[in-house]
Amino acid sequence: MNENHPSDPRPAEAASEARLDRIEAVLAEQIARAKTGEYEAVAELGQRLAREIRENAAAPPRPANPQAKRIRDLHHKLNLILAEHRKDLADKIKRLRRGNRTLGAYRDNSGRR
Repeated sequence: MNENHPSDPRPAEAASEARLDRIEAVLAEQIARAKTGEYEAVAELGQRLAREIRENAAAPPRPANPQAKRIRDLHHKLNLILAEHRKDLADKIKRLRRGNRTLGAYRDNSGRR
């Protein structure tokens, strides 16, 4: 097939591969930021990731693409990190509420003397 022929799939495949590379890089960066607690950066990278995915959605999927599996694995890893963070925050909120109730009970009892 002629390289300049419009039906040549190689340029489209190369562009798709480049977009998948960018998606993979953004996911890896999100994971790194999530591990260090930089959740605002994770959110900003999430917006960038959404743009990359929208751009890649127009490209036809290639079956059994190992890069797509790596991207799914990275996405799963990011979700696990964020779920752990949500659990930690929920536990902290629970402890704060328990502490507030204890302080309230102490204030109520100290005023009755």
